[in-house]
Amino acid sequence: AAGLALWACGGGDDGVSFEPEPILEPGIHIRYLTVDGFQRSATIYVPPGLALDEPQMLVLMLHGNPPADMSKLTRFNDVADSLGFIMVYPHSFASGQWAFACDRCNPAADMGIDDVKYFSALLDLLEQDLVVDRGAVFVTGFSMGGMMTVNLICQLGDRFVAAAPVGAIAWDWHMDHCGGGPQPLMWHIGSVDNQFPWEGKPGPVFSGLPGDSMKALWLAKNGCDGGEVTSRLPDLDPSDGTTVTRTVFTGCREDFEFYWYEGMDHNWPGSPHIVAGRTNRDVNASSLIARFFMEHRR
Repeated sequence: AAGLALWACGGGDDGVSFEPEPILEPGIHIRYLTVDGFQRSATIYVPPGLALDEPQMLVLMLHGNPPADMSKLTRFNDVADSLGFIMVYPHSFASGQWAFACDRCNPAADMGIDDVKYFSALLDLLEQDLVVDRGAVFVTGFSMGGMMTVNLICQLGDRFVAAAPVGAIAWDWHMDHCGGGPQPLMWHIGSVDNQFPWEGKPGPVFSGLPGDSMKALWLAKNGCDGGEVTSRLPDLDPSDGTTVTRTVFTGCREDFEFYWYEGMDHNWPGSPHIVAGRTNRDVNASSLIARFFMEHRR
């Protein structure tokens, strides 16, 4: 392994340190870094057959709360094997929550965790350990990980090309803090999601936006001035009690797609694992997201 690399900002120590260790073979790899005194880590999955001396696409997959094994929940590694890209599974700190879009609104934030800084440092580390295609770095996540996905595409839009939140909505904070220009977004949510309901989720410190507000936020961010084209997808498994419609917004500077799962609760579509209530088995959300990302490589 190479020597310890300290990353400085403005000529001083910015509180980030890690030890680069080039990844030269397929398999599962763990990487560690320190951010503001907090020990952090991430799991990397490299499919067989990739030319690791050439620039590779990265997909960061963010877990919800409580943390779950997202490789099992989403089976994204299978998609990575098929299409040829690297998966990264970041780990939240001990609280199991992401410090998302707030100053003091959950245990992670109360501890002083800066997860935006962590993700920026993690990307720096990955660029040391791998040959990264900077025009093909994407982020997706489920539940609280979906919220953090929205936060990252708003705050680190210079590092992430596109995003895909699943089972999540934006928070009121995003209305005033979603910076940067237009960026591709694919959004998946169920009509009866018990954790992030379409009508919004008011709270004492922060509030979840109603789905229509989240949609309006991204229509404005992407400069969409056209209409929308909605199609119902084939109901391949009527026994699951759910159906899917896909809406593509037109006249946008960057693509914005929305998948609405009528009758689905708080789940990852197509997963064999049910988190709550009914799930949808008509589509494989992981495959849809991966192909959306690949179509938007720069």
